[in-house]
Amino acid sequence: MCLEKKEYDIIKMVQHGKYCERIQDTIFGQTLIYWLKYHPHLEKERLFQWMRVIAEQLEQFHKCRGKPCYQYVNPYSVIVTEEKELYFLDLGAESNEEMLRKMQQRSVREYFLPREDAYYQRASIALDIYGIGKTYQYLLSE
Repeated sequence: MCLEKKEYDIIKMVQHGKYCERIQDTIFGQTLIYWLKYHPHLEKERLFQWMRVIAEQLEQFHKCRGKPCYQYVNPYSVIVTEEKELYFLDLGAESNEEMLRKMQQRSVREYFLPREDAYYQRASIALDIYGIGKTYQYLLSE
């Protein structure tokens, strides 16, 4: 039994024409990094499905009005539900402040950000894409 399972405020994306809308929801699950710790044998089909889902959700996030960047793309910001669905954490939710502090720790930043941008100071689509690449690398290594 994994003790890291709990409720998280997450973002669900709803497509409206060429734009997307973010909707907050609360789900029971665990971060991808802890899920992998307790489920080290991920089937190849599920791995590729999850990689596609992460990319699709990030693309939809970038389609929101104002063209926002997620900023913290890494295995701590992805939540796995009991049904094995993936969602990004709502980083604006007060309930996720602990996870945000975890993602701001040097050990996490150094792995999921390039050296020249190792402090999450400037959000950009390029950094989101870098983070997704490093997240994929982590998934494949685990």
